[in-house]
Amino acid sequence: MAQDGGRAQAKRRRGLPAPARLAVLGVAAVVLGTATVGVQMWDRSQWVAERYPAEDVREVRAGEPVSWSGMRWSVEVTRVPRPNGKPGRVMLQVTVELTPEEQKAIEDFLQPTIELRDTTGRSWVTIVPSEGSVYRGDLKVGETARMTAYGVVPEELEKTAKVALVYSSASGSDVLLFSR
Repeated sequence: MAQDGGRAQAKRRRGLPAPARLAVLGVAAVVLGTATVGVQMWDRSQWVAERYPAEDVREVRAGEPVSWSGMRWSVEVTRVPRPNGKPGRVMLQVTVELTPEEQKAIEDFLQPTIELRDTTGRSWVTIVPSEGSVYRGDLKVGETARMTAYGVVPEELEKTAKVALVYSSASGSDVLLFSR
């Protein structure tokens, strides 16, 4: 002590041994990597949710007409014979009857997308031929117009496939889902 001017020598702290230091660095890297990926996934899910809002689905019982967007809607589904069709699949004809209840409904009318859906969330797009389409000029208040669409579904869904009329917009999709 006398040589150091009366001060006690400071103890030198040694830190962790090399293998323990590597283990701590490895755990820290894994935690930071996981946190980075998690934040990116959360941010992406927020981005998707803003741009693709959830559908607003309105369920309708089989055979029941419904008023929606100033129109009265009803749906009928029939099987169409296909002589050369693939086995295990059936073609369905969807007839949509719509009756405008007010002039504004005619002015705002856009033909909806018609889909066939099952209970698990799968969907099949239908084809609407030009002669089966309805245009604004065809509509008159109180008069019924008919749209016809065709879709192919698996045979086991022939009697249970639901008909979805889908209106898409920037704020989301409105869906009328007709049970069968």
